[in-house]
This record gives sequence, C-alpha cells and structure tokens, in this order.
Amino acid sequence: MDFTLGTARLTLDPDPFSCNHGYIQVSGMFALPRCVYAMADDGLLFSFLATVNRYTKVPLNAVLIFTLLNAVIALVFDLETLVDFLSIGTLSAYSMVSACVLVLRYQAAPIDGNSGRLDTGGRIKAWVPFRNFWESLPDGRSIVIAVIGLMIGYFWLAFTIRSGLMFSTGGIISMALSATLTILAFFFICGHEQNSLDLYFRVPFVPVIPCAGLLINTFMMAFLDYLTWIRFFAWMVIGLVIYFLYGIRHSKEGKKMRVVTASSLSTFSKQANG
Repeated sequence: MDFTLGTARLTLDPDPFSCNHGYIQVSGMFALPRCVYAMADDGLLFSFLATVNRYTKVPLNAVLIFTLLNAVIALVFDLETLVDFLSIGTLSAYSMVSACVLVLRYQAAPIDGNSGRLDTGGRIKAWVPFRNFWESLPDGRSIVIAVIGLMIGYFWLAFTIRSGLMFSTGGIISMALSATLTILAFFFICGHEQNSLDLYFRVPFVPVIPCAGLLINTFMMAFLDYLTWIRFFAWMVIGLVIYFLYGIRHSKEGKKMRVVTASSLSTFSKQANG
C-alpha cells in the first residue's frame, strides 16, 4: 500500500501474516526469558540466568541475553525460514509433552506422599512376552524404550510417505515395517500398569490421546523442509551439550527423581526377597 506526500513515498505492508510474526517476535521477548528463568531456577541452565534484579524484579540477565539472541536470529534469517523454525520447535515441544505424559503415567508414584511406599505404576502386565527380561531392566526403562520405538515408527512411516515411494515395492515394505513397529510399541505401552497418582487433572484416555498427538505432530514435522531439520538438529546438539555437561547434574527435579527411583528399587528388592 503506497502513499505519496510531496516527494516522499511511504510503502506499508498490510500482510497480516507478517504482522502476526512480528507480534510473536515481540511477545517472545517477554515469554522466553520467563521460561529460561524457570529452567535456570531448577538448575537445568546456568544459575546466573535465574538472578532477579532487585530494582526491576525481573530476571534481567535472561531478558537481555535472550532478547539479543532473538533479535540476531530475526536479523539473519528470512521470514519463511523463521516460520519453519518456529513450527518445528513448537511441534517438537508438543511431541515432548505427549511423550512425557506416557513416561510419567507409567512410572511408580508415592502412595499418600510417602516415597518409601510406591504403587504398581510401571509394572509389566502378565500377558506381555518376555516379561522377566523387561522387569530386569532399571525402573522406567521399558516404557522409555516403548515410547522411543513408537516415535521411530511414526517418523519412519511419515518420511516413507513424504518420499513418494509408498506405492513402490520398497515403499510398501517400509510402510509395513514401520506400521508393525508402531503397533508393537503401542501395545507394549498398554502392557504397563498406570500409576494411581491423585492429581487435580490427569490426561484421559491414556495412551490413546498422547499417541494420537505424537502421530499428528511427527507427521507435520516430517513434511517440513530438510534445511529446517538441519537447523533444528544444530540447536538440539547445543542444548544437549549444555544439558549433559551441566543441567543433568544440577537439576533439582532430577535429584528428587533419583531419590524416588532409589526408593523404588529398594522397595522392589524387599518385596522380591520377602
């Protein structure tokens, strides 16, 4: 939209999509530092990011650092790249939530808040093949393996469809194998006992809803541009390096989980010996 005033000419872009993206960038300057503060307060990120300024009453270090990072990214990449990057980040976060619902629902939980007494969450049901082997694994390991297998099956199926080879012999075999892996992983998840943790809200119809959410998210992620995936993996590598070198040893929630896991193993060994 052009306006002319004398020798001056002003061009306005009425594209609502661009306006919306600008709004997301601005709102990110407020939301992202709060997320960083929560992670730093737990110990997943460096503690100086959780320092609250005594005058402004906000985590000023997190605001300054990540606002600058946000601005640099917006300056370097074009709009389409930023949208794809935002999409894969959002979809991966949603996928992580669904995966965490599955993992947490099938883990032993304290009874009446007593970490020394745990319910049957995560126990393998009698009809599951190779039950003795799965029960010999560390507590919670089998459900993690099942969720990872489910996600591998989803991505395998999605990338086979995206490649356009699903009507060829190799594509049909690939789709059959990925579908088989997905079905086996789903039924293996169903072969675990859910915990009885009493919460204000619990996701209903587990594992159907989280598995359906994972399916939708992984398919949408699979159809994004390959360069978006490369950028995503680069960010993931940076995040994993920070997590394994710092966060995993300083996380307050992680320390609590290790205490619960140790208590769970102790309880199971006492029951086995008894």
